[in-house]
Amino acid sequence: MSSSYYTVFIHINLTCRTMPSRPPATLTWHINQEIADSRYVKSLSVLSSSSDGLIGSASQLFFYSESSHYHGGLLKITCLSDIILQYTVASEEVMIGGANDPSSSSSSDLFNRYRNSAHQMITDSMSKDIPIITGISHQRYYKPGDIVNLTCISRAKPAPKLSFMVNDEEANPAQIREYPIFPLSDGSFASKLGLKFKVKMENSVSSSSSLSHSGKHYHHQLSNRLSSNSKNDRTSSNIKQYRIKCLASMEKNIYHVKNELLLGTSKQSSGLHFSENFALHP
Repeated sequence: MSSSYYTVFIHINLTCRTMPSRPPATLTWHINQEIADSRYVKSLSVLSSSSDGLIGSASQLFFYSESSHYHGGLLKITCLSDIILQYTVASEEVMIGGANDPSSSSSSDLFNRYRNSAHQMITDSMSKDIPIITGISHQRYYKPGDIVNLTCISRAKPAPKLSFMVNDEEANPAQIREYPIFPLSDGSFASKLGLKFKVKMENSVSSSSSLSHSGKHYHHQLSNRLSSNSKNDRTSSNIKQYRIKCLASMEKNIYHVKNELLLGTSKQSSGLHFSENFALHP
């Protein structure tokens, strides 16, 4: 920490710089413990460091200090540097329909492992920041028209952003239900997201080949499928296959450092311009 003594109503012009890193550091200015007004802050362009892809960060703070800025005769300015790592964690995939057999699918294995302790399954997964999907039924086969109602939950600090992937594509927004984020006792936050949809038949969307069939043949084929389904509820071969994952986008602060400057009012001079460079190093 360094300190200097200047009068009020001076022009403060500070620059904060960091060493190159990947990802680049995020710089934040504070004036007396409060985040500086964005009008007083300007990000400076910094070129990447040679061929290693490392990028430095620089930010400028400029404003005229007033008497209200000085608490007990002192004005404290802080530059914070944070390196934020952004990453995505995926849940185990659950599968509905197609050739899926509840007794042998990977999603069923997960269910069987924890069938006597659903709470433990959620706790174990959340303790590892891995999103978990609940609500899947492994005690029966799904049939056309059944409603699938799933929930994904994950924890992190800050709260993770959740999304559902269905057959490698992001789920339809109309099928998504968002829940409030809630805090946990360890200071982290839990996010929760719902997915609700109706199970469709495998060929519920007509293709060019199906259009070439006669109406009589098509209805005969459809009738046979429905008949087969009504005679044997333990079959999912006539419904569309759904491969479902939950993705949790997270952020982790892997580096944090601060530099502070104290300005006082002992010396009296007018029209003073104060300029200084901060250098933050790992």
